[in-house]
Amino acid sequence: MRNVSKRSRFVSGVVITGFLSMLVGCSGSTESDAEKAGFGGTGGTGGTGGTAGSAGGAGSGATGGSAGNVGTGGSAGSAGQGGSAGQAGSAGSAGQGGSAGQAGSAGNVGNAGNAGNAGNAGHVQSGDCSNTDPDMLCPADGSVCTEIVPGGFRVCVLDYEATSCSGPDDECCDTSDCEQGKCFSVSPRPECNSLDPLDHNVCASDFCESDADCTGTNEFCAPRGVNSNAVRYCASKGCTTDADCTAQSGGKCAPVENPCCDEWVGLFCVYPDGCRNSSDCKVGEYCDINYEEGTSECKEGSFVCPA
Repeated sequence: MRNVSKRSRFVSGVVITGFLSMLVGCSGSTESDAEKAGFGGTGGTGGTGGTAGSAGGAGSGATGGSAGNVGTGGSAGSAGQGGSAGQAGSAGSAGQGGSAGQAGSAGNVGNAGNAGNAGNAGHVQSGDCSNTDPDMLCPADGSVCTEIVPGGFRVCVLDYEATSCSGPDDECCDTSDCEQGKCFSVSPRPECNSLDPLDHNVCASDFCESDADCTGTNEFCAPRGVNSNAVRYCASKGCTTDADCTAQSGGKCAPVENPCCDEWVGLFCVYPDGCRNSSDCKVGEYCDINYEEGTSECKEGSFVCPA
């Protein structure tokens, strides 16, 4: 019976020892699986499981020694930590805008042009009056400074048109009473050596309306009021403006009087040695017209006026 018991204990020891060895083997396999953990990114390499301890040697059969202690299995290696997921790559920086092109250089300033030569002062047409010169204004009797011809000599003229009756001999009191023409307070055209001018209102018409109506040699249609004439009439001319009088320096195109009365003959060139009336000549001389030259001149003697 003792032998049987010893054999039984021996067999049980062997069986237990083998079973423990199997348990140790399975434990090592489990640790190897744990080592494979780790995801995301590139996982860290799993730690290597510890090597299982060797089984204790069997006791000597003769004495039935105590079963050797089961070797403690090596601790399983810790699983490698999963590598951190790689960060998303940063977006590339936007390219810098190209540098602005440099502004073109300003063009050189052009050279200033040479100043033009000063023009000669324009000639001021002569006249007996001026609308701008305070020393040559017309008298305050209603007269107006008027050009005898466009751009020509200027004289003070009155408007002789009547607006009311002046006496019992009047033909009209105003123009509405005239069948033709207008109502004037003076003679239509004073005649040299004529009777005294009329002293009552009369109806009268212009003798001309333009130069085309004048048929004499070098005649023009004078404005109303010129030469104290109430109506327009034809007068002679040897010039139109001062620019026509160039035979001598200082020439003027001006009205020249009839030597027999104060009536103007017309417009002629008057030079420094010429005249506008007989008072401009020496004693024993009179002012006459040279129609061929279109000028006035002083002549010796006396002018014979028509009877």
